[in-house]
Amino acid sequence: MSETTEDVIQHAGSAARSLAEFVTELRYRGSEIEHPAEASFIDRHLARAAGEMTTALPALRTLVEGLQEQDRLMTDFRGEPLDRVLQRYREASLAAELRAGLLRSAFTAVDHPVSTDASREHRLIAAARSLSELVTGLTYRGVEYPQDAYRIYSYLTRVAGEMRTALTLLKTSAESLRDKEPRRHETLEAAAQQYAGASVTAGQLASALNEAYSAVGHLAYKETQDEQEPTPRT
Repeated sequence: MSETTEDVIQHAGSAARSLAEFVTELRYRGSEIEHPAEASFIDRHLARAAGEMTTALPALRTLVEGLQEQDRLMTDFRGEPLDRVLQRYREASLAAELRAGLLRSAFTAVDHPVSTDASREHRLIAAARSLSELVTGLTYRGVEYPQDAYRIYSYLTRVAGEMRTALTLLKTSAESLRDKEPRRHETLEAAAQQYAGASVTAGQLASALNEAYSAVGHLAYKETQDEQEPTPRT
């Protein structure tokens, strides 16, 4: 792990923690979203988080491929051919980028309403901001070792998993309100369907990220002759 990129990695970790806290509040403080403004706010910031991932993923892929272009990668002790590992990684990364884009577009465009739950606001804003900072860090500082990318993918996999859980809870909330408020049945049914579809997409995103994470875990850093410690004299 590189000390110079530790803060870049931590941006991904911060996003995962913020979304986990958001899910906890939905689960234990009640997931019912009674006000359309709050639902719109949640949708907008989940879409923003997915959008940041569509930028982070190609940046991260470019950095990993750059290490290979510099001949700085090899496979670990498991011995799988490097070309096979990189191909598996590339395919998973591209699949994740596609799913992140689909997730971003799954939410209806909205204005900028005022939410009714400041605590939930804070969690979502923090998650989206951390992902934006991750993009900036990847753009201007990059990663130096495969292990750096491995840790980032582990956090991004968790981000997608937390988003899937949140969307499932929001779907349940919309269905519950639909049954209680017949006059809003059509609107709430549409919301439930939107959350259901987005939840499936988030699950597919998590799966693709997990595959990329697994592939990067097979990569090791190839030291140059200058970086290797001198052999002790006997």
